[in-house]
Amino acid sequence: MTVYWIWFGPAVTREGIDTDLENMRRARIGGTVLLPMYPLSPDDPQKGIRNTPFLSAEFLDLLGYAAERSRELGLTFEISLGTGWPYGGPWISPDLGSQKLRTRGAKEPPKPGERLLAESGDRVVISLPTGMQVKRPSLGSEGLVLDHYNRAALDRHLEVAGEKIWGAVRGKGARSFWCDSFEVFDGNWSPELPAQFQQLQGYDLKPLLPLLFVDETPDARQVRHDFWRTLSDMATRNCVKPLQDWCHGKGVPLSMEPYGVPPVSLNAFRYVDLPAGEGYDWRCFNLSRWASSGAHLYGKNVVGAEAWTNVGQLPSGEVIRSEDSLERLKLASDLHFVSGVNALMPTGYLNTPPSAGRPGWIGYWGPFLSHTQTWWPYFPLLAAYVQRVSFVLQQGLPENDVALYLPIDDAFACTPAAAEPQKGSPRRPYRSWPDLTLSGAVHDLLKGPVPPVFEAGLAGALASDTPVVSSLIRAGYSFDGIDSSTLPEADVDGGHLRMGLGDYRIVVLPGLTGMPLPDLEKLARFVREGGRSSPRGDCRRSRTVGRTGKPTRNN
Repeated sequence: MTVYWIWFGPAVTREGIDTDLENMRRARIGGTVLLPMYPLSPDDPQKGIRNTPFLSAEFLDLLGYAAERSRELGLTFEISLGTGWPYGGPWISPDLGSQKLRTRGAKEPPKPGERLLAESGDRVVISLPTGMQVKRPSLGSEGLVLDHYNRAALDRHLEVAGEKIWGAVRGKGARSFWCDSFEVFDGNWSPELPAQFQQLQGYDLKPLLPLLFVDETPDARQVRHDFWRTLSDMATRNCVKPLQDWCHGKGVPLSMEPYGVPPVSLNAFRYVDLPAGEGYDWRCFNLSRWASSGAHLYGKNVVGAEAWTNVGQLPSGEVIRSEDSLERLKLASDLHFVSGVNALMPTGYLNTPPSAGRPGWIGYWGPFLSHTQTWWPYFPLLAAYVQRVSFVLQQGLPENDVALYLPIDDAFACTPAAAEPQKGSPRRPYRSWPDLTLSGAVHDLLKGPVPPVFEAGLAGALASDTPVVSSLIRAGYSFDGIDSSTLPEADVDGGHLRMGLGDYRIVVLPGLTGMPLPDLEKLARFVREGGRSSPRGDCRRSRTVGRTGKPTRNN
């Protein structure tokens, strides 16, 4: 078991580093993933609190010391290449920051940063910066989130932040560099998109941009599908792969949660050395199952997870930290395990100064691990249980008979570039596009005719249900997800569909309305050679249609 090691501020000292690492070692925690985050106190010399600016000489000295002490104590040490999430900071200029695609009235005056892209009657399509700042940044890292579709933006971040972090931990045994999940709100545009779209899809996107916002017509579905697919490919090629290349150039693996927005597909796991997920709603296709599927498809048997996040959260969004008992954390661990995970990374152990007393500094997400917890003396018992189960699960290979074909292409086709604001609504929706991997349109397409209960926290994870997944579990099957970015790479061999560590005898097509023709042809061959393809997800009938052409152009 490794844990997120949270440095608030960062207001950390060498003495505090020694105390934390020794506490974790005694508690049977095997290592840390260091994540600097937001300050919880202004500088206060009387209380021994001084926030050290990110990437300052003092911060880098502390970082190197933490890596060195971890190695001396036999603990693994991993480090995020930024603070908070997603990557970004004051070194990201507006032209390298995340951008979005929107429509507005043709007669409305343009706002700063807007670029006119297309016209459609009384509406125009524009691009503009999202203005999104790094979430929960530490002191000195406040700034714009980078454009994950733009290789130049990643290069700039690695030049400023990555190289300095690498310099601080070089030769001190860093196990990996860490990248958190993609959470770029509204990030659905990049200046390079039209050229990349033309290259990948074979036609010009610009005159068809208005179709991204209209009702679902066959042409609109096709353009939307190709639009999201291109963004997915761009994020993988221009962010995930070059990030891994940079890490490998330093001789260090990449550990990552490759999902979110940008909507990278399962093939992004090809470029992740130590994949991780999150979520423990085990009867849904959660992000832990997403990570274990991608890991298995690309031959990686160790699957991590950001564990226990928001265990005590209520439907209102409030987190009740007093609910985070060891019993509940053990149950959440088991739900991770049955979701395909075999290496937990709880979030997290919190650095807190002695002057903060008890319980000391606590994050908003819960649960918190610290020597100030009332049950801390008993935590080694839970850690030992998690380690034993993880060890056993890592010894074998996945035994999953079923490949669940994820309706990513349907999600791409039915999802507009952005939701139009409702008449009279004071603001746009908080997230006007879904997390296209799971929690948005794909999740809706999997849930079937029975309305599931989606709540937060452990109670919600136990209550949440999707009939497709529940049907597989009740029938006694274990399964992986597969999608149109990975199925073409799979081999068909005597009624088996094989890829990486995956060996599947059944492919489930859950209520699809469309799929790429090469995938349909691959599955036809699979069935001819003796495999089974089930067109039913619980009680839902499936219609599979091959997409064979580009949209009709009305010139």
